[in-house]
Parts: sequence; structure tokens; C-alpha cells
Amino acid sequence: MPVPTIATFREPPSAPILLGVQPHERLADPSAIFVWVQNPVWENVLRYKLVVKDAAGQRVYVEKLRASMCEAGLCQSDLEAAGVLLANGNYTWFVQAKNSVGKTKSETRGLTIDYPGTSLLHEPVGGVRILDRSPVMTWMQVNPATQYRLRIQKNGKTVFSKWFGMSKLACDGFVCSIDLEAVGVTLPRGKLRWRIDTRNKAVSPNISKTAWGKFRIIRPSQ
Repeated sequence: MPVPTIATFREPPSAPILLGVQPHERLADPSAIFVWVQNPVWENVLRYKLVVKDAAGQRVYVEKLRASMCEAGLCQSDLEAAGVLLANGNYTWFVQAKNSVGKTKSETRGLTIDYPGTSLLHEPVGGVRILDRSPVMTWMQVNPATQYRLRIQKNGKTVFSKWFGMSKLACDGFVCSIDLEAVGVTLPRGKLRWRIDTRNKAVSPNISKTAWGKFRIIRPSQ
């Protein structure tokens, strides 16, 4: 079977082959880089169109690229270069190739943006049943984060919520902590829940949030 050429190929292009989102499909980065394989030269692709949709199916980013912008058999779209920051959430994306005959769409893939990244709660110092009403709260450090918000609720109502910069926290590269006694906070007794939010406002307004953790402050007689 003869190899097709630009002169003999009279069909729409083949579906673009997606390689992925650098560095992977779950990103602690609001500016993703989308990468796909350039179509064979004989298909004479004129342009590619990248489409990114949010979880509701709404288009949040569309970019058209000339095929001549691809290099070494690979094409990419860098959202950082375009000045685009995606909000935290789930997305889908695909690439459409177009030549003089028609258009063909690639498969659709998903990705999740979580910036600066979700922390992991540790137990308050002393455990989940404690007497101390001003405990030391600890959680996993998230390297891109420059601020952490500690939120504590009782019966669904917030009893403490505050953002802390790195200078106000004790972080060792792995774990961060805040001594509530040192910041003058006394919590109510009873069942409480807490979580940690992270952000890096210099890069993005995105906020990552942990799931709620639970602990209880008991009376000495309990």
C-alpha cells in the first residue's frame, strides 16, 4: 500500500493522540501544559483547537494553534504563557485537528486542579479526646502554600477561623503546627470539628481545603 502524501491524501485528519497534562493528570498547578502528538505531515493539518471544559460542561478555555507551531512531532498549549489560571476543580479537555477536508476530535480526558494542594490533618496534640481547651493543632505542610487557615466549628457554627502566614507557624518542612494558647484562643468544651485551608495568593486565588476532622474537649470529670 503506497504511503499517503499531501498531494494524494483527501480525507479529514486522524484523531489527535493526547499525551497528557504535564506533569500528570492531578495538578497542584493552576497553569497546566496540555500536550499531544502532531498528526502525520501528509494529513496537512492546518490548525489544532484545544478545548477545556469545567465540571458543568462549560468551556473555560479555547485555543487555536497553527500546526506549524508544533515542534519535534509534539504540540502543546501552555496556560501560563497565555496568562490563564484555572480554578480548583475537575475539568475535561480534548483537541480537534482541522485540514482542508474536515475536522476530527480526539478522545476526551479529565484532569483535576488542586492548588496549592490539600493538606492532611494530624490529631491535636494529646489525641482526639483532650482536656486542653487551647491545644496545639498539627497538619501536613504543603510546600507551595504560604498561608494556612485554621477553621474550628461546634454544632456547625464557626468558633475560630484565621489565616496564618509562615512566620506565625511552626513548620519543619513536613508538619506545621499552631499553639492556640500562644494566640490567645480558648475553645468551648464538647464535640468540635476542624479543617485546614491552604493558599498562595502571589500565584493564584485558589484555596485547597481538607476534609473535616473531629476531636472533643472533655471536662476533667469525664
